[in-house]
Amino acid sequence: MSIFGKYRNGRGVDLEITAIHNINNRNVLGTIYEGVIKDSLFGNQLMLVTEEGLIDCGYKKIEDA
Repeated sequence: MSIFGKYRNGRGVDLEITAIHNINNRNVLGTIYEGVIKDSLFGNQLMLVTEEGLIDCGYKKIEDA
């Protein structure tokens, strides 16, 4: 199953995972993904997330990329 796609948490906030974050620091363990929360009032908010972070924040996949 691909991590890319749209997610929603219990508060109704949608987050779309769009890419793997390219980090040049070899001290970081695991994969970091780039995501965006689209908000018509405040504009897009770019996020860096991990799979574990999505689960911890209550996000569930609602749509594949």
